[in-house]
Amino acid sequence: MIKLLKEEKDYCLYKSSIITKHKKELIKVLDTVRPRVQNMFSNPDLTKLYYMYNTFNLTACDEYWYDLFTDLKKVIRTRLNTQGPLWFQCWVNYHQKNEVLNWHNHNWDYHGYISLFNTAKTKTEFKDYTIDNKDGQIYIGPGYREHRVVTPKNFKGFRVTLGFDIVTKPTSPSNISLIPI
Repeated sequence: MIKLLKEEKDYCLYKSSIITKHKKELIKVLDTVRPRVQNMFSNPDLTKLYYMYNTFNLTACDEYWYDLFTDLKKVIRTRLNTQGPLWFQCWVNYHQKNEVLNWHNHNWDYHGYISLFNTAKTKTEFKDYTIDNKDGQIYIGPGYREHRVVTPKNFKGFRVTLGFDIVTKPTSPSNISLIPI
């Protein structure tokens, strides 16, 4: 179940009950697939491998991940107000305080992220606004918007989020992370 928390001119913030009710189960599946992907590509940083896999392919046989994917598709279709073809890529960010992302953007039509675990003490700063992150939130907005993650001094452990990009026109078939929605 998805609930709209905030709707601005060009971005929205939603709350996912799937995440709030089943966070432990979702993280357990991620903790199982994470080392497989790292070993497959000989790289521990799943963020840098964003174009090589799609999180929802890796978690496809889990009912809670299926429910989250179904809700995410509803969010995307509602926000973009289209039934036309769309493709998206989705990757996992496991970051400690000193690993969170500095200013960057996404050269895609739309970008979003899902706050899964240990995100409540972090903020995502955009040039014109700030999102106070909380586990279970889904953000979706323009892809070209610069943003960064800010953490407090006492932040401990891993902050786990899913990043996703959406494209409205087909791109090169060599991008193996894109799947249709």
